[in-house]
Amino acid sequence: SKAITYTEFLKDVIRERKVIKESDINEISVFLSKWDLLPQNSLLFSLIGDYYRTLNKCNKAYFYYIKAFENVVKIKNDNSMLVSLCKKAVDCGFKLGRLSECLEFLDITEAHLPSTDFENLSQIWFQKATIKLKLKDYDSAFKEIESIETHIAGEDFLRYIDLEILKYTLYKETGNQRKAVDILKSLKSKIPETDIDMNLLINSYFL
Repeated sequence: SKAITYTEFLKDVIRERKVIKESDINEISVFLSKWDLLPQNSLLFSLIGDYYRTLNKCNKAYFYYIKAFENVVKIKNDNSMLVSLCKKAVDCGFKLGRLSECLEFLDITEAHLPSTDFENLSQIWFQKATIKLKLKDYDSAFKEIESIETHIAGEDFLRYIDLEILKYTLYKETGNQRKAVDILKSLKSKIPETDIDMNLLINSYFL
């Protein structure tokens, strides 16, 4: 079918980092506007977004990720694609400064996820906390962090470090320098001396 042909074409373009004509993208867009194909249209819109992202055309990528997102929410039980699309849309939206829209994507995605899907939910909460920090909505950011801390797995050390650094930034921005420094000291005590890169990262925050 045409949908499969277009899918393979776009995957090849992205893989080989080719640059194609706008008319090629327009042809696929016209096809998608005529046929309501789920989940193929979500995948194709997402691939067009991926293509523009490889060209650092964030505005265009964002436009197509939104189209893909609008379609994927119609599909029941496709949480992996929903979360993946949400992440892509939020990454672009964040770069474009469209923070309120990013929060809407995250809220919609959270509402579609099962309350037991802590793996994906914790990623959503982390992104929400990061955006709320940027918006200076500090109380809400701390609440998102509390949600993650309730469910974070003890063995997931890298995610724990990301979370602690986010908390450090929040405390620093809200003027609680002592708590910020305490977080860094606690992190430093838990990182092996042999992990040079991680120690350099934590030390950079002391500067």
